[in-house]
Amino acid sequence: MLIGKRLTVWLLETLFAVFFIGLGCLLFAGYDKTRGIGRELLFSITWIGLFAFSTGYLFTTAVCRVIWRDLRPWSYPIIATVLFLIHSQVFFVSFRSSSEPQELSFQIPGGLTVFVCTYVGSYVLRRWVSADNKLAVPDPR
Repeated sequence: MLIGKRLTVWLLETLFAVFFIGLGCLLFAGYDKTRGIGRELLFSITWIGLFAFSTGYLFTTAVCRVIWRDLRPWSYPIIATVLFLIHSQVFFVSFRSSSEPQELSFQIPGGLTVFVCTYVGSYVLRRWVSADNKLAVPDPR
């Protein structure tokens, strides 16, 4: 059951991170006003999802979320952020699609977004698991 909870939290963290990174890309880079912000946001989210899938970021963060057992609230967010930075660097080197300032304008806000989303996810997971443990322990009276 704990693995299911960890994967549920990972999925929610990932969905929120992809959404907010996509939104951040639109805010920093701008968007085509003739196509509308909704369509541009969908394109941006799709691009971020492609990045996450093609570099293996989704797989490595899912595995880390399931096996990481440290109770410190900041340990997994640091790991996920480092994985994001490594995978984004692999993506940029593989495709040679941008210059260094463009990479940093994606990596810095993206890394911060991943850290915040995973920190909140770690908090939610801790609360969820502790609530279930309190329910599972019989009352000694």
